[in-house]
Amino acid sequence: MSKTLATLRTWRQQRFGHALFVPVSMTLVVASLVGSAWPSPLALAARGAAAWLAVLALRLWDDLEDRHRDALDHPERILTTVTETHSLVLIVALLLAVAGLLTVLGGGTGWVFLGLVGSAYIFYRLRARTRASGDFVVLLKYPLLVLALGGAWPPGSLAALALTLAAVGMDEVLQGPRPTRQSVIAGTAALVGSAGLMLMQSPKAPGGVLVLQTALIAGMAALSLQSLFGKPRRKLTRGGLLAMTFGTLLLCTTPQFAELIHAS
Repeated sequence: MSKTLATLRTWRQQRFGHALFVPVSMTLVVASLVGSAWPSPLALAARGAAAWLAVLALRLWDDLEDRHRDALDHPERILTTVTETHSLVLIVALLLAVAGLLTVLGGGTGWVFLGLVGSAYIFYRLRARTRASGDFVVLLKYPLLVLALGGAWPPGSLAALALTLAAVGMDEVLQGPRPTRQSVIAGTAALVGSAGLMLMQSPKAPGGVLVLQTALIAGMAALSLQSLFGKPRRKLTRGGLLAMTFGTLLLCTTPQFAELIHAS
């Protein structure tokens, strides 16, 4: 067990930096609030913990499934040296079970969470047989997780789900050694289009909020496109995109947040 915990600790340092994945989790929580009523503070805390644990478990699960491919492409990753995975698989199952319970306690939808886990299992089994990559298919777990956490069903949260998927997709593009011009332009268009659609679907906001939302969308486009000119500062770009996505989603919950404050 001590060896497993040491492996898990090294994996977290390599593949699950808190500086990136805590904001990712909070962005998913905010996306689940767009078009929905704000839960109680206790339920909101449970939802945040559920998001973080689910993202942690799904990240570990994905790396376990990819360890043979990573042995060729990324031999420095700790899981490429692991031969016995039963204990790590058990940890993934435990994390998902706790995340599922917290999802329900946070006002989420348990059967959607179960559907997410089941879909991931089927996908990994099919990928193992076909040896297809499917890296971008894996990203669908994020909008599904938003729905599981309590996101409003379409059309209320359709644009929020699209923006979440566009943001994590763009992050995946920027992780590559050399983002192609086509992928950057397509990712930027998806970001701007989904964010603009979400603004049109959201209840009418005060003028100042609308100006700030527009500025954030313009900032997302500028940060994405700057990777086409010179050597991009990847950590700054990825962090900035995440912060602006979070801000855009949060501002779209302004009417619900105002109602919560008024009710209290």
